[in-house]
Amino acid sequence: MYTDKILPHLHSCLDEILQTAILRYEQMDYVQVQSYGNKQGSKTNFIMSGDEAKQGLVKTLDFLQSVRTFPGDGQQTIDEEVNNAIVRA
Repeated sequence: MYTDKILPHLHSCLDEILQTAILRYEQMDYVQVQSYGNKQGSKTNFIMSGDEAKQGLVKTLDFLQSVRTFPGDGQQTIDEEVNNAIVRA
């Protein structure tokens, strides 16, 4: 999206990803977010998580990590398909 000039700055995408992730963890009651504004208009967010949320948070993060990793030669298969598509183009 940055290279297509949809996002003006590369960090905009990262900011959106982090905001969405924190919101989802808050919705699952894994974290609590407290926001405080100052007189200049900027905002500070404090993210808190109690010990009772640790098991669910670890389980969720383990699941997300398992989805990110490719079993066996999955990454190699993807790389080969991409290379074949590039050669055909």
